[in-house]
Amino acid sequence: MTILMSRWLNGKFQALLDEASSLGEPFRAERRETLIAAWNFLHLSQHVPITISGSRLRFAEVFLPYNTSWWKELSTEVERTKRSVTYSLLAQTGWAATAAVIGILLFFVTSIDYQSIGSLGVAVSCLWIWMIPVNFGWVRVGTQNSSSTIKEAIERSASKAVFRHEQAFGDANFGFKDLSASGNLIDVERGVLSALAPTPSSAMGITRLPPALSGDAMNAGPIFNFARPRLYAGMVVEIIRAFSQMNINLKQRTRVDGTVWKPAAESDQNFTGNSVQIEDYIFPKRRETGQCDLPRIAGKMSYGPRLKWMMLVSSFIAITAQWGTVGSAILIAYKTPVQGLGCMSGSYLLYGITSTIAWGFLLLSANLPHYLSMNDRKDHKVSSRFVSTLHLLGPLSRYIGKCLAVLNAFWLLCASVLPFTNAFVNCWCMSCAVSLKKSAWVILWADDSQIADIARSSWIGGVVMSLFVTALLAIIFTVGPGNGPAKYGR
Repeated sequence: MTILMSRWLNGKFQALLDEASSLGEPFRAERRETLIAAWNFLHLSQHVPITISGSRLRFAEVFLPYNTSWWKELSTEVERTKRSVTYSLLAQTGWAATAAVIGILLFFVTSIDYQSIGSLGVAVSCLWIWMIPVNFGWVRVGTQNSSSTIKEAIERSASKAVFRHEQAFGDANFGFKDLSASGNLIDVERGVLSALAPTPSSAMGITRLPPALSGDAMNAGPIFNFARPRLYAGMVVEIIRAFSQMNINLKQRTRVDGTVWKPAAESDQNFTGNSVQIEDYIFPKRRETGQCDLPRIAGKMSYGPRLKWMMLVSSFIAITAQWGTVGSAILIAYKTPVQGLGCMSGSYLLYGITSTIAWGFLLLSANLPHYLSMNDRKDHKVSSRFVSTLHLLGPLSRYIGKCLAVLNAFWLLCASVLPFTNAFVNCWCMSCAVSLKKSAWVILWADDSQIADIARSSWIGGVVMSLFVTALLAIIFTVGPGNGPAKYGR
């Protein structure tokens, strides 16, 4: 989901840069610097629940040319604390991958007791190998050194912000606010604090939810990115919309106060006006309603991403990674004589099923705030009992999913270690009594070479499947995020 959102962000800022390229100097260079800085900040802050903060006047002023230095400082601060792809990381990842491959190769070329830990060792390797590309992928998509760096970057860069109206001043969270461990109500569809909403929620079709119901979207960390696509996309859409309006104003040489445009030598005077004029300059109002012309629902506007498609693709990749590696371990254990569902293959199957169920519960809890927000729209009115059920189901599904995930992690460790202690070397486990029942039997006289002849094709198939999935993940995580707006780079 993080990769898909990054690609969408790249495309939208490329379009903004293309718009800015038609502007004359000095605005062309200034717009380019501002847009690249804004893209870099938004790209590197996905793992934290940030939102648009402050008054509408304050938010409008950050898009004016005299705040270019603020955007650049904000970008510099988050760039300084991001996890980078270093030679050390590449070396560690390379050695881990090499060790896994060597271990698999040694399994096929050395004489091992296949009835005990032989086939199981390669099965465990296939079970865990997905961690190599995933750990590299989190660094590749642009995570930070800690959960507090985005908040600190916002606060440190505040000194560079320029606000010409006294009403714009306030706390240190200029432009954005980190919602981690915050008690603020938020607009879940637009990524803004309730104080910024220009109209009541019933008029805009937006519900303000407390953090308890917003769920994991309010938790810092890349592992929770799946829970905040609407919060993040809603915020980015409004920023893109404001930048696009600023490009239009510059192209048409429109002054803030509506008077005649001054030449470039006096360009600073073109952006002087009262608070109402500045707000209308960035957020023009619809003539027929007098409401601010901002998108209602990020996913339904031309500016917004196709969130349902993104969720479908990311879910498919997650399920493929999960069952591509677990499935290979199950195949190896299941097809090793005695063939059938035994203690080893059953433990891997239980891990895979529980992981999928936990994922489903967490995904449900992440999407419930969206359906709660839909309840306030006139065309989506539902019964109060249904709303109460959603309020209960949100936290409940989140807690169930997390409990299952914790227990399943413990079970995975046990399932990976127990085969090496010969805990499964007993008649009940080795005879696959779980699936064969009364037809269960054990091997008494077959040697290792005979067992290998029967099971070698399944061992090769399992290894190839896990390596294919791992390579596919490595390609996705390396190429997927892109390098920012294509023509301009970082």
